Amino acid sequence: MSFIKIVRPRDMKPLFLPVNSLAFFWYMTGKDVEIRNSRNWNERTVIDGRLIKVSKGYSGPSWMGAIGNEIFRGTLDQILEEFTYERIVPITGISEYEAHKKISEMVKDNPKDGYIAFNIIR
Repeated sequence: MSFIKIVRPRDMKPLFLPVNSLAFFWYMTGKDVEIRNSRNWNERTVIDGRLIKVSKGYSGPSWMGAIGNEIFRGTLDQILEEFTYERIVPITGISEYEAHKKISEMVKDNPKDGYIAFNIIR
């Protein structure tokens, strides 16, 4: 007889999300959606309820949160149809076009597998 081990998201090792100073500030002021390429971040790692440590760089201040239930995979345009840009770049007074341009600069590459976007609950 064999047993299947069931692992709950909260029992998994927390994900580590190092971000730059600006993104760390944005998380303090309303950002709650992260976009990552889906090579290392995918449906096996990004799971509703899994703990995540958001850190300013690799050794700066950090805080713990949990991945929420809004998880979406697709192109950048598809993701921006799912999430309002204010949840990704909470900058007052910029247009949707400017926000899209800023987000494109932040994610840099255009992976063939697309991106994964997810909300983080503090």
